[in-house]
Amino acid sequence: MSNIITYPGIPIVAGDDLMIISDTSVKGNPTRTVSIDQLGSYIGAAGGGAGVATINGVAGAATLVGGTDVALSVVGQNITIASTAGNGTVTSVSSTAAGSALNVAVTNPTTTPAVAFTWSGTNAQYVNGAGAVANISTLIASGALTLTTTGTSGAAALVGNNINIPNYATGGLVTSLTTTGTTGASTLIGGVLNVPNYEDTTSFTVNGNTGVSPVLTKNGTLNIYGGIGITSAVSQPVVGSATASLSLAASGVVTGSYTNTSITVDTYGRVTAASSGTGYTSYVQLLSQTSTNAPSGPVLENSAGLSNITWTRTGAGLYVGTFGLVGIADVDKVAIMIHNGIKTSSGGFTASINAFTNTTDFKLEVFDSAGTFTDTQLLRATLEIRIYP
Repeated sequence: MSNIITYPGIPIVAGDDLMIISDTSVKGNPTRTVSIDQLGSYIGAAGGGAGVATINGVAGAATLVGGTDVALSVVGQNITIASTAGNGTVTSVSSTAAGSALNVAVTNPTTTPAVAFTWSGTNAQYVNGAGAVANISTLIASGALTLTTTGTSGAAALVGNNINIPNYATGGLVTSLTTTGTTGASTLIGGVLNVPNYEDTTSFTVNGNTGVSPVLTKNGTLNIYGGIGITSAVSQPVVGSATASLSLAASGVVTGSYTNTSITVDTYGRVTAASSGTGYTSYVQLLSQTSTNAPSGPVLENSAGLSNITWTRTGAGLYVGTFGLVGIADVDKVAIMIHNGIKTSSGGFTASINAFTNTTDFKLEVFDSAGTFTDTQLLRATLEIRIYP
C-alpha cells in the first residue's frame, strides 16, 4: 500500500465520501470501505459509540464557552460546568389578588420577605365569584338569591339559588305555658309551650375564718348571724334577691360628752361603760424647804397637765412657784391649797397661799404666829392645785 500522505487532499468532505477500514468482525480482518455518513452515525448518539451527533442542532466540532460567573473544567472525558458566583439575591417580591376582598402586602422584599393577607368587608357582606366584596342584600335585589317561607315546620333549606325558611309562626303561636316534667327538651305542640321544671341541683360550699365548711344544697338555708357586738339584718329590696346588713350592737353607753372620763373597754375593744370624773383635774406635790434653799419635792399627780412648778426663794419664808410654759387659763376656776407638813416645834407656824401675781406663778408664804416670815418650816407639806372645768 502506498503512503497515504502521497495522495492529494479533498477540499470538501461529503457524506458519501469513502474511507478504508479493517473489518475486525471477519476472520482475517479484510479491508473494507465506509462512508463519512456511516462513520458519523456510528460516532454519534445513534451509533454504538459514546460520541454526540449534534448539540442543540449544532453538528461537527463544537466549543463550550463559560458565560458570566460560569467556569468550565475538563477531567478525562468529563466536562464540569460550575458557578463562580455566591448565593442569589432576591431583588423584588410582588403579589396581586383579583377582586377587593383579599389584600396582599409585601414587606422587606430584598432581606426577609413576608407576605401578609387580610380580608376586607363586614359581616353584612360576602365575597362574590370575582373575589370582590359585595353587600348580601344585592343577592336578593339582583335575583341571584330568592327567599321563600313555605311550610310551618322543619329546617331551613338552600336549594339552588332559593333559600326557604318555614313560617314557623303559622299554626305555632304560643297560646299557653306549662311546666310538666323535670327533664327533657322544651316543646311547642298546638300552641302549648312546655318547659320542664328542671330540678336545681346546684350546691356550693360556705367557708369562714374558723369553723366547719358545710355544703349548701338545694332548699338549704344560709344563716348570717352577727358575732360578738355585731348584729345582722336581712331585707328583700327586690323580689328574688336578698341583702344582709351587719352593724355594731348597742354597747349600753349613753351618747354624749364626758369630762375627766372613766371608761371600761372589753377584750374586743368595745367601750362598755363611761362616766364623768370628779369634775376637776389636779396637780399635787410634796414640798420641803431648808435654810435659804427654794422648796422642792416629788410630784404625786399631774392630771391637770401643768408643767412642773419651778420654785424660787425671794426672802425668809417667801417663795414663788412658776408654772412654766403652760399657765392657768382662768384663775377664777383654780383652787390652790397646802396641807400639813409644817414644823410646829416652835409653835404657831402657818403656811398660806398668796394671790396670783399673774396666770403663770403664785406666792407661798410661811410665817409664825406673830406674822414673822421664816425658813426651814416645810417638811413634806402637801401642795394641791385643782383646776375646774
